Amino acid sequence: MAIFSLEVVAQSTTDTYNTMSPYSIFGVGRLSFDGTLETRSMAGAGTAYTMPGLVNTVNPASLSKLKQTVYTVGAEYEHVIYDAGRMRNTTNDVRFNYLIFSVPLSGKAAIQVGIAPYTVMGYTVYSYDSLLVDGALKGSLDYYTGNGGLNMGFASFGIEAIKNLSIGVSAAYLYGETKRSTYNYLEDRLTNTKIQYTDWMRGAKFKFGVNYNTALKDNIRLYLGATYEFTAGMKNDREYMRYTVVNYDEMYDENNPQNYREKNEYSFSLPTTITAGVGVGNVQRWYVGLEGKYTEAPDWKNVDFIRSEATYKSGMRVALGGHYQPNMNSTNSYWARIRYMAGLYYASETFEVKGHEVKDMGVTLGATLPFTKVESQTMAISNFNIYVNAGNLGKSTDGLISEGYIKLGISFTLNDRWFLKHKYY
Repeated sequence: MAIFSLEVVAQSTTDTYNTMSPYSIFGVGRLSFDGTLETRSMAGAGTAYTMPGLVNTVNPASLSKLKQTVYTVGAEYEHVIYDAGRMRNTTNDVRFNYLIFSVPLSGKAAIQVGIAPYTVMGYTVYSYDSLLVDGALKGSLDYYTGNGGLNMGFASFGIEAIKNLSIGVSAAYLYGETKRSTYNYLEDRLTNTKIQYTDWMRGAKFKFGVNYNTALKDNIRLYLGATYEFTAGMKNDREYMRYTVVNYDEMYDENNPQNYREKNEYSFSLPTTITAGVGVGNVQRWYVGLEGKYTEAPDWKNVDFIRSEATYKSGMRVALGGHYQPNMNSTNSYWARIRYMAGLYYASETFEVKGHEVKDMGVTLGATLPFTKVESQTMAISNFNIYVNAGNLGKSTDGLISEGYIKLGISFTLNDRWFLKHKYY
């Protein structure tokens, strides 16, 4: 089974597939939700970031700085160019990112609830070969498809425990389904074999976070942050079907004695992750942050179905990002009120393929465009956020598949003040 000497089938993605990455074949798919567009525009460097009014899902402790009720929704378009050495193909995808609702409980505490796709799986890959059968060379085809992923509903709470020190906790319920199939075709053989795995998964995960900031000089402050995401215990109900077909599109036939089906319940765990970040700046005008993330080696033996191709290991990610906002309260220049963001990142994935590390690296750009006039900001602030991410995953020179990608994201944020006592003059 030589998964990464395969060709990538080029096709437009659909709502079923969510993504078209051959690297989503491992585990429960590729991680999809990694923060809102505001922090993703800074390459995800949000662990130490505590911008007032910003929805930061990276570290629940940052909720202690929330002063207004915030609604935010985001979506994303992705264009991917695949390079497998012998061929190049492209895919396009549009997907929902998140819907989040955050409410301050006091001047020092807030809660947050939201929904988002947590992982996505979507691939169609195949491999041609020749086999010697009864003294003659016969063409063979191995065809692999998969789709689905995990969805997430989460709730978070953050509070300033003592001056300048905040703590937070987040709890999430994960649920979803993946379907994967393999099809083996041999030339001149009347019937061929198809195997399908359907996994129904559910479980919970928890994250703890801490933020601290202190004055350096004038209006410049030092920001420190860290999170610990605990191992998440997951349940997996798996249906396994092996059956003979004449054509790939044929369905499972209960009445065929050669066909086989079984159902089993398994358990597996999502890996622990630890993130730490440091930043400096006057967040109402500028900020620069550096962040590192460690992910322990996953154990997918009860959810994966291709283990011979990958060696799982611990992963790491480093990000550098920041923002600049000339004057958030400017009354004569709209451009001065825009928050401009940028970042760059480097990551080593939690798997090796054919003895090679799979690396992900790229740059990000973004902007927060205010809709509300300055004189009305005592009541509400509306922002439109745009985000661009260009990067590359994997290397074709290692005998793997290189994914060059461009992501374009948009989100809308409405900040409002609840329970505000009006004054009349």
